[in-house]
Amino acid sequence: MGESLFQELEIAEADLLDADSLGKAIEGATYVVHTASPFPVKNPKNADVLVKPAVEGTMAVCRACHAHKVKRLVVTSSVAAIMGQRPENLNKILTEEHWSDEEYQRTSSAYALSKTLAEKAAWNFLKELPED
Repeated sequence: MGESLFQELEIAEADLLDADSLGKAIEGATYVVHTASPFPVKNPKNADVLVKPAVEGTMAVCRACHAHKVKRLVVTSSVAAIMGQRPENLNKILTEEHWSDEEYQRTSSAYALSKTLAEKAAWNFLKELPED
């Protein structure tokens, strides 16, 4: 078995809606695992309560990692980013090409919508980076 590096793990607290706090938490890191996302007990009336911090927080982490030349960023997503389908589409085989149905999720699961939009934003950020 390989050597465990858990003793080197550092947990950093930051505010998803405060890019400066995220940048400070990331500064000096070699690797970053972004796991934060609001998870509600019940679906909020306004999906943006979850969408805004999920997407803006993920983008701030991506930007800070790029600015601080982090070697590797892992953004954890959720099965909700793909499984948020209308009932009539649940029998289909889903692949990495599929996403949750955003229009449907806006009223049925703000969490699924937030995970879908945050993951899409991270992939788009990666695609837009200049190649070294």
